Amino acid sequence: MDAGSRHQSQPTATLHMTKDGKRSSVQTYLADSVSAKNPDGSKKFPLDIRTNCLVSKVLFDHRDHGKPKAVGVEFLEGKSLYVADPRFNKDKQGIKKHAYASKETVTSGGTFNTPQILKLSGTGPASELKDHSIPVIVDLPGVGANLQDNYGFGVVNKAAMPFNVFANCTFGAMRPMSKNKENGIYLYGGPLKFSGFFPGYSRVTEPSAWTWGVLKQHPRNHGSKAGTITLISDNPRAVPRVRFNPFAEGAEKDLEAMVESVEIARKIIMNVAEPTGPFAEQEPGSEVDTTSEVKQFIKNQVFSHHATSTCKIGADDDKMACLDSEFRVRGVDGLRVVDASDFPRIPGSFPVILITMVSEKASDVMLKKYDKSNESF
Repeated sequence: MDAGSRHQSQPTATLHMTKDGKRSSVQTYLADSVSAKNPDGSKKFPLDIRTNCLVSKVLFDHRDHGKPKAVGVEFLEGKSLYVADPRFNKDKQGIKKHAYASKETVTSGGTFNTPQILKLSGTGPASELKDHSIPVIVDLPGVGANLQDNYGFGVVNKAAMPFNVFANCTFGAMRPMSKNKENGIYLYGGPLKFSGFFPGYSRVTEPSAWTWGVLKQHPRNHGSKAGTITLISDNPRAVPRVRFNPFAEGAEKDLEAMVESVEIARKIIMNVAEPTGPFAEQEPGSEVDTTSEVKQFIKNQVFSHHATSTCKIGADDDKMACLDSEFRVRGVDGLRVVDASDFPRIPGSFPVILITMVSEKASDVMLKKYDKSNESF
């Protein structure tokens, strides 16, 4: 079963990158690729990874009087140069350097930082760039628009006695049929206390806690009322302004589904027999009883960690589509975007595997281009 599909009617497990009990990740893949050797001991892949480097903008060449061509990036070298880093020190400016591309430049800064990099480079909404005195290379109104995310929150309970065997583990997943026959809620539980993401959240433990995690997939908040990523300044070290605009569109239907998930979670947990039961509900709490009260709790509590779609792929006649079907940034040559910002609509379920699939597709597209021209990438 595809946990991200709109057409489901039974419980299923969360998608994850695990084979034979071993966790896999992009970081592991890259580390293995960098260290891979040929039989003669030489380096197998032409890949270098530089850490402590903050990209400030993409560099363009205008000399051929055609489209501006991306030729590399400007970056600042130094530790913890970005304001979002808790180790940030404003007095450490970093060393400005350049890296040049032999063929193309690929931006993979993610949903928040790719729009920031493109805008700092002069590719974005012209009016916003002018507000920050950034020369406009190409007017792309869709850069930083269309921000989407799943809605997540927790229903936290306390058991009559501590859990032992599964302490601080997560397991299981359940996705019920909804009253209106629409699928879109991911309800999963585990013996932990989880109210959302905040500094130190993973260290919060309570031996008797049980949390039902609720994820609203395929939220209706998209299109012109979706969230945005905008520049605060032309300083690459500053974070952009992130506005999710939650519940700006389709709120009632999305909230109806999430209220129903709270009802289901309550029904399940209150039927647990002794000695583990009865459970005492901590969040939202038994005093939060009416539909309107539960809706308000959800509005106050929902958190974000699946942000996508701020540099979407789209048709040529879609003025908000920043990228074509081959991941190329419109209006310039030699520049592609490959990350979660590519999706026109947020995928259902957890997006990590889908981002990996997008990356594989983009790799195929680029390799095919240079295979045809008999050039090495």
